[in-house]
Amino acid sequence: MRLAAKLILLFLVGLILIVTVFAVLTWRNDRRLAIVEHEKRAAELVAMLRPNLEDAWRRGDAGQVRRVLRETTRRIQRYDLQLITADGNAFPEHLPVDVITTRHLITTVVEPDASGRRRLATYVPLGDDNAAIEISSPDEQTQDRLRDSLIHSGIALLSVTLLSAVVVGVGGIYMVGQPLEQLIDKVHRIGKGDFDRPLQLNRSDELGNLGTAIDQMCEQLQHQRTMIEKETRSRIATEQQLRHADRLSTLGTLAAGMAHEIGTPLGVISGRAQLIASGDLPADQARNSARVIKEESDRISRIVRGLLDFARRGSLRRTSVNLRDLTRQTIELLEPLTSKSKVIIDLQATDPTLMSEIDANQMQQVLTNLLMNATEAMPSGGTVDVILDRESRVPQQSPDSRPEMFHRIDVIDRGAGIAEEDLEHLFEPFFTTKSIGKGTGLGLSIAYGIVHDHGGWIEVDSEPGRGSRFSVFLPVASQQESGT
Repeated sequence: MRLAAKLILLFLVGLILIVTVFAVLTWRNDRRLAIVEHEKRAAELVAMLRPNLEDAWRRGDAGQVRRVLRETTRRIQRYDLQLITADGNAFPEHLPVDVITTRHLITTVVEPDASGRRRLATYVPLGDDNAAIEISSPDEQTQDRLRDSLIHSGIALLSVTLLSAVVVGVGGIYMVGQPLEQLIDKVHRIGKGDFDRPLQLNRSDELGNLGTAIDQMCEQLQHQRTMIEKETRSRIATEQQLRHADRLSTLGTLAAGMAHEIGTPLGVISGRAQLIASGDLPADQARNSARVIKEESDRISRIVRGLLDFARRGSLRRTSVNLRDLTRQTIELLEPLTSKSKVIIDLQATDPTLMSEIDANQMQQVLTNLLMNATEAMPSGGTVDVILDRESRVPQQSPDSRPEMFHRIDVIDRGAGIAEEDLEHLFEPFFTTKSIGKGTGLGLSIAYGIVHDHGGWIEVDSEPGRGSRFSVFLPVASQQESGT
């Protein structure tokens, strides 16, 4: 039910109560007036007849009294007069006899006649004995007044009801209903993020003030959203710049380690080219030298392409990627650096088809950071284990949700480990445990941000003196998840 209709209904209920109370009070007043008027008329009749009645009553001639009363009744017709005595016509049971006979007061009662109709009966004391004159008449005037009062009350109530219906139609719909619908629609649009199209109620009442307050709130929300979007774009741009800077820093380290890796095939190419240029080689040896030059050139191209792919800046582009192949490519990219540090990376994958919806370039940056950290953690060399598996876990971002399947990539080194007080700060920007000049403190922070953007997270388990385990959790690709 609409608010306006509820208010009008409440008003009508109150009005009905008021009209009902007024009608009852009016009826009681009319009844009292009827009794007073009846007593007055009865007293006048008895006063007119009293000389004859009292004279006959003193003589003990009750028959004469009754004849006078009957003649008077026949003459005036409207009233019935009769003698009531304690030894003759008994007083009615409900009549206070002592009031009449002892105190000599006029008393009026309302009683039904033989047919059940209401009658007014007034009792006027006669003499000093237990006798009284009863003057009765039908209570028609009171009934007529009650009927008229009910009719007038009904007409008034019907008129107010019709007026209220008009008020509901005009005031409720146009003055309350439509503005409320506009306000509700505006609130729904605000809930959907639409702060445009201000309300135009053009009212100076409370609803108009509410609409103005909502418009002002929308302006503030729009301003705050604009500021948040601006700050978000700035943060995203800064994060992308930091990620690219970290990538370039890593690229510099890789390039330095690959100088020897590229120098060797260049030396082979130069020597073979000189032999071919001398013209002293037989045709079959010249062809063999050309083949060697081609193979070494392809080797250099692969190395350079890997570096270029790693350094390329780009936005997040998810594709279905085989994690084992991506990890193997990353290990091959780092091979010049790891071999120089006498570190062997052992890849262990229980399933050759571990697919995940990720950005391959960004995830390669994560793996590169973790593998380089593991390599640097073992300055005397050793083995870094890379284990790929699947595991059912509760998402870190939704601790109250059900367990889901995630890919798990463990990078395990056997280095010095990480101090317990440093573990909680590992993923903070610019925090590093490396010596000055050997780390920016951005690698793990950026890696964590990339994994988080992919719907995953990174866990760390480290014990000083025994090494560290970095575990990367990534969602399972939709096509593979549906088949599990």
